[in-house]
Amino acid sequence: MKTVTAVLLIGMLLLLAGTNPEPDEFREWLRLQVLSRAEVESPVITTFATVLGLDKVVVNALVSRSERKDFILFSVYTLSISASETWNIVGVLNHFMPLRDMSYVLNIDRL
Repeated sequence: MKTVTAVLLIGMLLLLAGTNPEPDEFREWLRLQVLSRAEVESPVITTFATVLGLDKVVVNALVSRSERKDFILFSVYTLSISASETWNIVGVLNHFMPLRDMSYVLNIDRL
């Protein structure tokens, strides 16, 4: 029984370590979040922004304000919106989970 438990625990640890999202995956996730938020606000402007590559400009601005802490099994990205406001996003199992509602962060007027 101890062997089975040990094998399962090792398997879970390997799974977590192998699916810890990389910074490029965070950048793409953030780009999709920006686009989905912008799509709600103005679908036409979103289309033009995507064609012109402005979505990448916005994401680069956000990523330049972020820091990754790699804990091997998962990562925590800290996105600094202002001097007093930061947001934490956990990356685990190839997914990202904001620890707060991201709609306020992705308000493009605030950048």
